[in-house]
Amino acid sequence: MNLLQKVRENGAGMRELKWWDIAILTVILFGEAVYMSTVNFFHSAATSSFENALEFSTNDNYGAFALQAVLLCVALLYLWLRRFAFSQWHMRITFKAVFLGVALFVAVSFVMDIFYIIVAALQHNPLDLSVAGGIATIFSSIDISLILYSLLNGFYEELYFLGICLSVPQEKTRLAFLFSLLVRFSFHTYQGVVSAVGIAFVVGIMFFVLYEKTGRKNLVPFFVAHALADVFGAGVLGYFFARAL
Repeated sequence: MNLLQKVRENGAGMRELKWWDIAILTVILFGEAVYMSTVNFFHSAATSSFENALEFSTNDNYGAFALQAVLLCVALLYLWLRRFAFSQWHMRITFKAVFLGVALFVAVSFVMDIFYIIVAALQHNPLDLSVAGGIATIFSSIDISLILYSLLNGFYEELYFLGICLSVPQEKTRLAFLFSLLVRFSFHTYQGVVSAVGIAFVVGIMFFVLYEKTGRKNLVPFFVAHALADVFGAGVLGYFFARAL
């Protein structure tokens, strides 16, 4: 029996991942992202500006799309070799699922706005309501490259956080969830600590709680909400008022 057969046989019908499965898949899917985010964080912190790190060109979007597509294939191949039971991930694209995804995006944006207001107040730096934002330019930076990347990224990330990380024995769900928050935080640090905390501990917790409360019935609403957040941003006050954190 060769190595490939041994790997597949040992994982026959596997519904629960081992800790080292999670570790390997984390490195595959987010190893490079965590490293680059950390490097960019220290670079931006040294210059006291995170603005440039948030700017992505069309080529950046296509490059990220290609990289994620390859890494996703590698991760799925790994799970296939382990004979992981993919059928336990429920993904049904329906009008209801899309509508719920849009509603979830709106809810997350509202909560993220509250989070930023609270942080700004704690830093004695309230929103400057006298400076109008660019509501007229909401769609000016949206192109096909951003849409394609956002669709893939929403699937890519939430499949990992809600699909892979939670495919563990019931008694280890909380530990896996906490680990997922750490990972979610670690590759968003390039946006600054405040944004990384919001994305990880506000969005991450909301998604986890809602996914569990709905009995893990469908991942699609979370894919949709995440994709919309990638396109429009997780928060809407920035389109109306200046915000500096």
